[in-house]
Amino acid sequence: MSVSSHIPLALTSPRQPDAARAFTLIELLVVISIIALLIAILLPALAGAREAGRSASCLSNTRQVNTAFLAFSVDYKNRMPSFSTGGKYPDAYWYGRVDWTNEILYMGEGIIGRYLGKGNVSGCDSALYDVMDWSTGPVDYGYNRFMATQEGNDSDIRTAAIVDHFLDPINTCVIYDATGFVRSSDPPQTEASPYGWQTSTGKASLHGRHNGHVANVAWLDGHSSNTAVYYPADSSALKSSSVDELKSKHRGFLDIDNDMSTDELYDYE
Repeated sequence: MSVSSHIPLALTSPRQPDAARAFTLIELLVVISIIALLIAILLPALAGAREAGRSASCLSNTRQVNTAFLAFSVDYKNRMPSFSTGGKYPDAYWYGRVDWTNEILYMGEGIIGRYLGKGNVSGCDSALYDVMDWSTGPVDYGYNRFMATQEGNDSDIRTAAIVDHFLDPINTCVIYDATGFVRSSDPPQTEASPYGWQTSTGKASLHGRHNGHVANVAWLDGHSSNTAVYYPADSSALKSSSVDELKSKHRGFLDIDNDMSTDELYDYE
């Protein structure tokens, strides 16, 4: 009688799995280096995308605020608003009424407040200043100073320039990304400012806060666009500042003819 060589399955030893293979230190360092490299590549792109979104939001907001200016002109015989009010509306400006004591801005009580809708005079998320000077209030845009001071009257709601007197509304600014300069500080610091100073004054107020020296501008014909900040070749035409200081703070001028003595984007010409 032959003996079977078959061994019952219950008596066999199961095959042992291979032990898990660990990373070596060098392999781990290589993986970390690759991850760090990917982060270094992607972070600037993500930051650029975020700023592009903020710039687009600001551009839309300048269009809405500009619409408020134009709506005001329809109700006030084709005149743009003055910079501030008089008579029974003290401390009211184009951008709102300011409670100086408690440092509160009431946008709805400004000259264009009833027309603002969803527009926000403090609505630019890229508007970062070194200091907040409450002598002007927290406003992110500057209003064309020439437009605000021409042909005014002294009624309770002061009006200024007549819209039809501007010969080129497509190239006449109403508001833009603006900032002021605290020259008494050392070094000088930026602050919020509601003034859009003409180029010929030498007072740099255009703030290139978007994607490197680019500002949003709203124009008299109703459209908004972004434009590069203009910096003069030297400091001779500037008020108490230097070109290097301006560039360091992204502050410059709205200009297309490279001539600091003309105000082609502000005045009637």
